[in-house]
Formats: sequence, structure tokens, C-alpha cells
Amino acid sequence: MPDLSIITQYACETAFEWRTRVTGSKGDIHIVEWGRTRHGNCLYGWSCSCKGFQYHHTCKHVREVEASGKRCGWSQEAHGGSPINGHCPKCGCKVRGYLVGV
Repeated sequence: MPDLSIITQYACETAFEWRTRVTGSKGDIHIVEWGRTRHGNCLYGWSCSCKGFQYHHTCKHVREVEASGKRCGWSQEAHGGSPINGHCPKCGCKVRGYLVGV
């Protein structure tokens, strides 16, 4: 079996950690985040500061943000393309390199 080659791929910072504020239906402010989660076996995923998310691990605030497309989440591995001067070709945020075995 051949050895793996290690290459560097790039992803938008929003693919690793990202957060926004959402105003709930009663005027409360909730923080919706993408990044490392504390529940389940998922390394990365959505979370929200609302009570609904605490009990159900999903909520309308997360669904609203997901549907809005506010979080870019671009990665070279999944979407193709290359960074432009160290920035995401989709949204312009900084990119981060990570190693991949191929």
C-alpha cells in the first residue's frame, strides 16, 4: 500500500469558528455559533445560547442563520479554488491552512 502524501489545504476562518447575534421573537439576544461543540461526538457544529438549543440541540435561531448564508464556510478541499492573497475567494475573510493526507 502506498504512503500518503501530506498537502496543505486552505479554508475560510468561518469554517472553523464563527458567531453572530440573533434577536429572538421576544426581543432576547441569542448568540449563534459555528465551531467546536460540547455535546455529542461532533467536533464542529452549530450552537445557540437559547434554552431551546440546550434541550433539543437545535433551534429556530440556528436554522435562521443557516438559511441566511451569513457564514461562508468555504474550504479548498470541498469547494475548490484557491485563496487570494491569503483571503477567502468567496467572502474575503482570512484563510487558515490545514494538513490533509492524500
